[in-house]
Amino acid sequence: MKQRNILKHSHNQYTNMRTTFIYIIFTLISSCSTDETKLEKALRLAGNNRHELEKVLHHYSQKPADSLQLHAARFIIENMPGHYTLAGKEIEQFKEKIHADTSVSYFAKKLLEISISNIESIQKNAQKTEDVENIKSEFLIRHIDRSIERFITCPWLRDIPIDIFMEYVLPYRFEHEQPELWIDSLRITPDAWKEINASGIAKYAAWNNIEKLDLTRSEPLFHKDQIIQWLQQDIYDMCQHSALKDLFKSRASALPATIDFIPNFANRNGFHYWNRIISPEIKKISMRGTLERKAAKIYRKTYSLQNEIIPLKGEYIPEFFQKSFYKDVSDGLGSPLLVA
Repeated sequence: MKQRNILKHSHNQYTNMRTTFIYIIFTLISSCSTDETKLEKALRLAGNNRHELEKVLHHYSQKPADSLQLHAARFIIENMPGHYTLAGKEIEQFKEKIHADTSVSYFAKKLLEISISNIESIQKNAQKTEDVENIKSEFLIRHIDRSIERFITCPWLRDIPIDIFMEYVLPYRFEHEQPELWIDSLRITPDAWKEINASGIAKYAAWNNIEKLDLTRSEPLFHKDQIIQWLQQDIYDMCQHSALKDLFKSRASALPATIDFIPNFANRNGFHYWNRIISPEIKKISMRGTLERKAAKIYRKTYSLQNEIIPLKGEYIPEFFQKSFYKDVSDGLGSPLLVA
């Protein structure tokens, strides 16, 4: 409580100035007919769930002080179509096993749920439940409130552009797992906060000491033998799932992060995925396990909807390019640093 009061006092003046500035920006954004059409489309696709999403918008529309929260709500809702939960008998059986184990942490259980939703063989036997048709107002409001709280109190988020926060800190999901308030369960520990503040450069401490940002309820993890018994392989030896593990920890630590990936190397077979921290202080891209491999294209996973490709009559478009949440970042990243 004492730490919270100190943070609140020290950031009060800054927060008021920042909120005013963002309110002005949001007012300008709100006047754009394209954004309004995008939001209206999401609400239309929500069907009978429309009133739940409108509750969120109404909740944050009552006073200018909530303009940042309203901007966050709009961003989440207008980009919600296409995001979904996978459910089915096989997934439910795995979830029962996961939650029956009382020896591991919340982080371990939720991480494995996320990973299971990203296994192709399991996906084929699952059914989609669209977020826009099912997400409830209470869930979104709580998630947005906690996210904005982090935006205000975490020194490393103080100067990042608002669009980076929206895209890489705010999202409530990672793959096709059941949405839940992991943001309430996973927090930076008091000891980690002390270490960050003791550095004297708290703004940069998180970027430079990502691995030291201990979280509550994050240990212990599942033993690899247990995972192999359930899935016939240690999925965290695979780059797709080790990247998800790093991403989950980064986002839970309020670090702007996403997954970048190379779908195919230019000079040999194979692909590679890695967790990407989005920060002005981190310029180089280090991808372990990719020595002597060249990237033809590098893509980034996003929460926001990217440009949709509408095929012409009879035109074939490969499945990969039908994905709505992949962004080509090859040019912006330059030549990656490839290391053994």
